[in-house]
Amino acid sequence: MKKYIALLLVLVMAFSFAACGQAETPSTPDNTPVATPTPEATPEATPEATPTPEQPAETPEQPAGPAVMTYAEYIAAPMDSQVVIEAYVQGHQSWWDNKITVYAQDEDGAYFLYEMACSEEDAAKLTPGTAIRVTGYKGEWAGEVEIMDATFEFIDGNYVAAPVDATAWLGTDELIAHQNEVVAFKGMTVEAVEYKNGEPGDDIYVTLGYGGASYSFCVEVYLTGPDTDVYTTVGTLVAGDVVDVTGFLYWYEGPNPHITSIVKVDADAPVVAPETPAEPEVPAEPETPAEPEVPAEPETPAEPEVPAEPEVPAEPETPAEPETPAEPEVPTNVAYVSVSVDGKLVLTAAPVEVTADMTAEALIRAAHAKYYADGEAGFVAGTENMYNMFMVTQVWGVPQIPGIVLNGTALGQAFDQSDAANMVTVAAGDNVVVALSSDPYSLVPLYVALGTDGTTVKATLWAFDGMTYKYTASAFANVDVYDAETGAKLGTTDANGCITVSGAKVVAVDGWAAIRLDVPTNSGL
Repeated sequence: MKKYIALLLVLVMAFSFAACGQAETPSTPDNTPVATPTPEATPEATPEATPTPEQPAETPEQPAGPAVMTYAEYIAAPMDSQVVIEAYVQGHQSWWDNKITVYAQDEDGAYFLYEMACSEEDAAKLTPGTAIRVTGYKGEWAGEVEIMDATFEFIDGNYVAAPVDATAWLGTDELIAHQNEVVAFKGMTVEAVEYKNGEPGDDIYVTLGYGGASYSFCVEVYLTGPDTDVYTTVGTLVAGDVVDVTGFLYWYEGPNPHITSIVKVDADAPVVAPETPAEPEVPAEPETPAEPEVPAEPETPAEPEVPAEPEVPAEPETPAEPETPAEPEVPTNVAYVSVSVDGKLVLTAAPVEVTADMTAEALIRAAHAKYYADGEAGFVAGTENMYNMFMVTQVWGVPQIPGIVLNGTALGQAFDQSDAANMVTVAAGDNVVVALSSDPYSLVPLYVALGTDGTTVKATLWAFDGMTYKYTASAFANVDVYDAETGAKLGTTDANGCITVSGAKVVAVDGWAAIRLDVPTNSGL
């Protein structure tokens, strides 16, 4: 991703205008005497009419702003000049810090709007096809022509561009003329797939071959993140696979399309006609069964003997009351961790020892060391280089960004990273829920709270907004609740996500989360 380019235009113009009017020089006077005319009767003076003052001219109109350019005028405009265009949104990267990067296009060409000023509310309205007017400055970085320092306004109109097949333009000068357009490439052969920083969770660099040449493609994580089908599919590709690719024709020292769709195809599979099944054999006529023999009349049974009266047994001794086993002591130095993958619990409120100043990240890592087959190798977390953000990118061996809830709070919402898993500390009795979902934008971690009476459980569902990086909570209503130890169904949550249970120590909510009822938590209902 390109760095910020500062553009400072300082125009200082000073104009001085001076006008000097020179008086006309009179001609030399004529000294010839002039006869004095005889005065006639003085006519009565007629007063002159008072002149009507002229009306002031209307206030001149303010000059119009810069004119909207055609695509050809935009292409012809010099670098660093101000440009104004009208186009239609085709896609955009994640909103962040009141800025958003947009891929836009009209019927004549396409535009890359880099980090355009945008409110969080307006970002939600930038759906594919939306018409906008953009004012900014034309720039270039590593071959990518873009509009920087831009602002925009919504206008009427709607247009979604169909991908144009650009396969034949690979290796020709024609390709760059379609920069930033929605394009497709057919029959590309996978040569290499490489994760940025060496592990899932960041951009993926894909090298595809065609016609004996190699071309660089990219899965841009802020456009198609780790939880999209595109990201998952690319992660399964191996050298030799043949694929059809669709994306935006981004440029970085040459073509570097940002992939939005990829389909693996089998270019060499022969078409095999199904075999014609053999005609079934005609079954032989069944033999006619012989007539059954008439059974003989049964003998009349002898009258049974009257049994002797049974002896009355002695009254049994009343057994002693069994001793009630002592309740096992609940550890006081542990927190409890649940892990679910697409609605299936793989770790159910398991105790993990808490040490002094232990972070949520360290607690989850310790849970892997204690309960996961491959130990801590199943857990991957670290600081993402581009934005210097801490991220968990693998849990329980699944390369996916999870949702994490600590005592009812979804971690990772604060932009300053103060609530990241490597910053927040845990204490004994805490309940940590880690949930991985193939569709994190509609269903992520579930929080289960224990009421102060120890019998009421409340289930809360968190929804994640990929534009704002915020979670919103709602009641997880009408969902089944089970005894996690016996598997017996305890009931269904009400409209508020609550249920009152008895006789269970650990309850599970629809496979997404679990909580112990015999220990206090740091939060109630």
